Amino acid sequence: MTLRPRSLRLPGLLALAVALAAPAASAGVIVNIDGARFGYAESPHIPDVGEAVTPIDAAPSGPFSRILFTAGTYRITNAFGQLGALYQAFRFNQATDGAPWSWSFLITNASDGDKAVLYGEAGDLGATADAVGDQDVVRDFEAFFTLTSNAWLDFMVRDYYVGDNAGGVSLLIQEVAPLDPAAVPEPASMIMMGVAGSALAAAGFARRRKA
Repeated sequence: MTLRPRSLRLPGLLALAVALAAPAASAGVIVNIDGARFGYAESPHIPDVGEAVTPIDAAPSGPFSRILFTAGTYRITNAFGQLGALYQAFRFNQATDGAPWSWSFLITNASDGDKAVLYGEAGDLGATADAVGDQDVVRDFEAFFTLTSNAWLDFMVRDYYVGDNAGGVSLLIQEVAPLDPAAVPEPASMIMMGVAGSALAAAGFARRRKA
């Protein structure tokens, strides 16, 4: 039997629909975190790995705040400069002259009560987005995490007041290994495996709250 192009249309559309509905693939997904939309609720201190926080989502239908990932190990890198990446850094309080720029983010496991399960940051505050983005620890940032089950993850900048921010953070998330069925699951649904980069000074981050 000869298959004509018309006969392949329906299967092709079905395959496309399945692909669009599938979780992030090993080829990687770029996550653009709008610094003026996605943060976390008021907090007296910088959240720790494993601490429960409540994400702020100023755009409930936004395409980049929540993504479904399958069980496996993933690599996080700075996506700036790649096709589809929108942000190099974000600025605290854009209306204030001299307000600093930063590159930092927080990921919470929305499938586990909005628990902060991965936290990453790199570099120091800077006077411009270029100054922050040019730092080696920002440009070459790399971190890994493992999910022991499928999970929805929320992405946000490390800030609890986002209304006056500008810019954002763009991440590339790539699966490097699927979950080994023979592996013994860890208690947490997501485990930090390693981070390359230095921490932002807490005093520097708190500056904008005292201004």
